[in-house]
Amino acid sequence: MWRPPSRGVFLRASLSRFLVVLLAVLAHLALPEHEASGALQVRAAPTCRLAPLLGAFTRWDAAHFLAAARDGWTCEQRFAFFPLYPLLVRVLSAWLRPRALSGCEDESAMVAAVLLSNAAFVAATVLLFHLTAAVLRVRCDSARRPYEAALFFCVSPASVFFSTAYSEACFAASVFGGMLLLQHGRAWVGAGLLAVGSALRANGTLNALVVASDATRRGNARRRNARCVCVKNERMKQFSKIQV
Repeated sequence: MWRPPSRGVFLRASLSRFLVVLLAVLAHLALPEHEASGALQVRAAPTCRLAPLLGAFTRWDAAHFLAAARDGWTCEQRFAFFPLYPLLVRVLSAWLRPRALSGCEDESAMVAAVLLSNAAFVAATVLLFHLTAAVLRVRCDSARRPYEAALFFCVSPASVFFSTAYSEACFAASVFGGMLLLQHGRAWVGAGLLAVGSALRANGTLNALVVASDATRRGNARRRNARCVCVKNERMKQFSKIQV
């Protein structure tokens, strides 16, 4: 199975996340803070040293994700947020807290969420590159379109949402990975990875349509191959009769 080179895509995706995070932090520190009506934001304790730098990543839905990671689904508003991303943040936060951080629970959750989202984005970009190459069946010396697809994904104006405490990056990685596995005939594993997306976002349930479409496509291909074999056998029989 051919694998186009992806080191350059990995480096460019990592660079894009570094620039996006840096720009978000600088903008948060330099620009006056706007308190929109009904805005949500995590308010960390004063002992959390890194919290002021991470304020840009803890607004709106991110506040719900981080609160669910810390306290669980204790209020009705959090029921709209699916469980896998907060659970992953909770696990990573618990691992980080005694190792590299000050012990502040809010701070470790913020850092864990930002690290998880940005790592998932880089993985999603590399998977998108391989998926595009698999769909187009490009050769190593003509892989410009997969690179372009990956790079456009990195510079999308909305890509900042992939670097904050949202589930979008993890969802993209699971969907691209599942589709790539389907392309390579790993139907059960691919379906399982697509099912993971349904634990990240509500629209992940629509991945069932992708699995059904792939199963239909493969079923049609098997029937076409069976008909071709039947026609070939019939022609061989006719040819044998003629020779006799």
